[in-house]
Amino acid sequence: MTINSIQSGYNLINQSSQMASKAADDINSARTENDQKSTSSQLLPNDIEKKEAASNDEKSKSSSSTNNIDPLIELNKAVQYNKAGTNIVQKNQEMLGSMLDVRV
Repeated sequence: MTINSIQSGYNLINQSSQMASKAADDINSARTENDQKSTSSQLLPNDIEKKEAASNDEKSKSSSSTNNIDPLIELNKAVQYNKAGTNIVQKNQEMLGSMLDVRV
C-alpha cells in the first residue's frame, strides 16, 4: 500500500482554504456586530444613558478585540498549513522530475 504524498499536500491546502474562509467569516461577523452595537448606542436620548453606553462600548471594544484574536490565530494557522501543503506538493514534483531525469 503506497501513500501518495501529493494527496497529503492537496489535503493540507484544501484544509487551509477552509480554515481561512471560516476565520474570515468570523472576523466579518464580529465586525458587523461591533458596527451594530456602535450605531445602537448613538440613539440613546439621555446623557446618563450615553455615559453608560460609552462605558459599555469600551467593554465591548476590549471584548471584540479578544473576539478577533481567535480568528486571526486561525488565519495564521491556515497560512502555515498552506505553506506546508505547497512545500509537500513542490517536493513531490521535484522528486518525480529527478526520477524522470535519470538516464539509463
